[in-house]
Amino acid sequence: MRKPPGSIVVALLVALVGITMIGFGISRSAGEYAWPDDTSVTADGKPHEVRTTNGSVWIWSNEADGADASTCTATMTDGSPIRVQALRERVKRPGKLGDYVSRMEFNSYEDTALVTCQPSAGGSDELVVYAEPAPRLILFAGLDPWTFRGGLVTLLGGLIYLGGALVRRANRTAALRQQDAE
Repeated sequence: MRKPPGSIVVALLVALVGITMIGFGISRSAGEYAWPDDTSVTADGKPHEVRTTNGSVWIWSNEADGADASTCTATMTDGSPIRVQALRERVKRPGKLGDYVSRMEFNSYEDTALVTCQPSAGGSDELVVYAEPAPRLILFAGLDPWTFRGGLVTLLGGLIYLGGALVRRANRTAALRQQDAE
């Protein structure tokens, strides 16, 4: 039995790792989205510090539990107000009771901002919204990052396979030309 070329073995291993990463990401997406700890804002009328990484920040709320992101306001850490506006395009992320939906957006020019959300009309101050830096690619905002990374690794495996195939073809062509020249 002929030994497979090394590039095929490497390409298959890289693709297998990528497919495993995609599966891991899909399994994480099937449950609740894993919000970073520094993004939660309790709807209690008190300011909460959130990480903003100096740019656009989206405020997410869960319709099923009654959290309302439209009651949220944002300020810089020095107290100066930041304009909060409704998002035109809404993205969903899975949650335990229902999907979280991106509702509001603000732009921060510091690494942290203070977000204050009022309790709902029902009176519960246990409701939580999340303020997180806006995704760079809206198309992939609802995906777990591991799914996207796995796709890139799988693509890399395909490129390794293609590169190995082109090298093998060039070597065969050169060998045939050399045989014809003799």
